[in-house]
Formats: sequence, structure tokens, C-alpha cells
Amino acid sequence: AWSASPVNPEAGAGNAEEDASGRTSHAGYHRIEGFPRPFFEGWYFRVTLPTTRDNLSLIYHVYDPDLPRSERRGAGAQVCTPGGGYLWRESHDVERFTAAPHELSLRMEYPQGSEGDPAEFYEVSDGGRVHRGRLRVGDEVNDPTVWPHHKLVQTETRWDFTVKPVVGYGGGAMGGKKGNQTNARSTAGWLSSLPVFEPHYQITMAHGLATGWIETDGVRVEFTDAPSYSEKNWGGSGFPSKWFWLQCNSFPSCPGLSVTATGANRGVVVLPGVREEVAAIVVHLPNGDFFPFVPVGAEAAEVSWEVSRWGQWTVTAATVTHEVEVSGWIAPGD
Repeated sequence: AWSASPVNPEAGAGNAEEDASGRTSHAGYHRIEGFPRPFFEGWYFRVTLPTTRDNLSLIYHVYDPDLPRSERRGAGAQVCTPGGGYLWRESHDVERFTAAPHELSLRMEYPQGSEGDPAEFYEVSDGGRVHRGRLRVGDEVNDPTVWPHHKLVQTETRWDFTVKPVVGYGGGAMGGKKGNQTNARSTAGWLSSLPVFEPHYQITMAHGLATGWIETDGVRVEFTDAPSYSEKNWGGSGFPSKWFWLQCNSFPSCPGLSVTATGANRGVVVLPGVREEVAAIVVHLPNGDFFPFVPVGAEAAEVSWEVSRWGQWTVTAATVTHEVEVSGWIAPGD
């Protein structure tokens, strides 16, 4: 019942920008197999549980798959469970990680421990609609400054849920068209196709509805039509050394509203050692309207931010026609 299904490397071949099926731009694996350069790719999936003011997050990654001697070479997962639990599983055998190049479909299986132990794996299939996995606590050393020891998962976590995509990046219903354009758009436009500024960033689903369960140390949490969101990064320069990020698509007074505000220092590939600071705010309204405050394109936005080390964020942006401000804060001690 917990075996992982194979990933079809040819799945979804074609230009996502012109695909009326709702397939999201850059959802696939960007690795150029056999090309020896530093490279990473990471996928982020979140389900919000409004009734308990909680959430779960699944974060998958791969580093330097074509650099056998790289110290950071590996692939794995981080699972943030309801109630604040955390599990990290890593393997240096990156060939155990597979993903389709033009489709949101990925899988990783871990080496089996003792005979009779259940298989450890995680997988995303059907264009990001199906999520399944089972991971046990391994010998990874967790940094207590990142996650408190008393919050770590003690034995295992497993999950099985489906997602109904509602809104992709760019507004409109996923799988359809708004006007004469599909909603499969790149967050950074055509620059996402060039290794000029890295890492790249893509919202793969601004809003969806998830149904299923996650079980941690024997405690199962079930959910139905819970707000879901996903995004990703990839590139050769590594994850930003400084960044901020706010995202919410669970507003009780406005179901379907999705707001993302993020910023980071990214590398300029043609100028080694040079980094630039960029930020953006993107707003998807429930009626399908879309307001991108991004620093590229014909209506590039001016974005500014005031961010504390932890606990308070204010981001503002303006174009020639619109302006927006996003503020977030947490209670002391959180």
C-alpha cells in the first residue's frame, strides 16, 4: 500500500507557456544531466488547516547531482508537521531522486534499513495533484538553533492527500483560459529561461484545495478542502544567503485570496561574486484578477521592505497604476 509509483521522464513534454491544460511553467526538473556545474532545485508544498490555525509543509530538494565530489551533493526532504513537528531525511545517493522535466512529478526512495522495515519514500504525481510519503527518523543531526529538539518527530511521519488546483500563477482557473491567454506563466517572465539571475523562483500553484491526512508518531490529522499552495526555486548559485518570505491563501473573510511577498539577494551569473537584492508582491483575487508587483516587464514595480531579524515584516510595492502594502507579525515567543 506504500510503494511509490514510477516517474515517467517524458511526462508533460512540451512548452508549458502555451499549454492550455493548466500545466505550470517551470514545474519540471531543470537538471541538465551530465553537465558538471553547481546546481540545486527545491519544491515547497503547504497545506493550511484553518480550523486549528495550523499547517503542514513538505520541502523536497536536490543539490549538485552532476558533481560527484561536491560536499553538499545530496537529495532529501523536510517535513513540517501539524503542531510544529519537524523531520529531515537526506541521502547522498542523488540517483534515488527522479523527476520529470516538464511536469510536476517527482519521487525519491531511501535505502531500506533492517529487513521487514516499511519502505521510506516521498512522491508527487499527476501534475502536483497527488502527494504521498513515509519517512522515519534517521541519523541526520538537526541543528537545535533551527528547530528545537522537543519539537522533532520521534519515530515517523506519513501522508496521503490529493490537491484540487484552483488558481495557478497569473490568475484564472487552472486547466482553463482567462480571455485568450492561459494562466501558465513564469513568475519572472522570459528571464526564467536564462541562467542570468539565479536562483530562479516560480509559484506553481497560488491556491488549491487539499483533502487527505498526515500521521506523525501515530497521531493522524485529517483535512478536507484545506487551502494549499506550492512554489519552487532552482539554479546554480545556491539558495540566497539572505531572504524573507510571507504567504497566505487562507483568509476567512475572503476565501480564495492568495498573497505572496518575498525578497532575496540573488547571484548574477555573468558577474561572479556579484549579488543583487530583488523583491516582489503578487496578489491573486478570488474572481481571477491578478496583480503582479514584480521588478521585471513593461510595468516593473518599485518594491521596498522593512524586515526585522524575526517577527515583523512590512513590504510595499507600486506600479504606475496600483500600489500594495503587506504587513505580517508574530506573537513574542513564537
